[in-house]
Amino acid sequence: MKIGIFFGLLSAGLFGASTPFAQLLLGTIDPWMMAGLLYLGAGAGLAVIQLSRVSLSLTASEAPLRRADVPWLALVILAGGVLGPLLLMFGLARTDATSASLDRTP
Repeated sequence: MKIGIFFGLLSAGLFGASTPFAQLLLGTIDPWMMAGLLYLGAGAGLAVIQLSRVSLSLTASEAPLRRADVPWLALVILAGGVLGPLLLMFGLARTDATSASLDRTP
């Protein structure tokens, strides 16, 4: 199996496993705080990866950010980094654990 496929499946599995754990914590933590903690953990993980790349002198070839990309980047940050986690946590706070972990659509 290619390493990219492995990491993709691993990240999907970890994200799926985070839902029941977030459901347990939402009884004692505000959804705003939980959404922030979710992305704080993601940022910490990416910081570790970036620091290890720098210390091992590994470079990633990336296209430079252009001025025309900034509005799209801001929209993606707002939708995927702010609204997405908030809506997820507010939805989990109002859903029982069985419904949150299973897709019960007919």
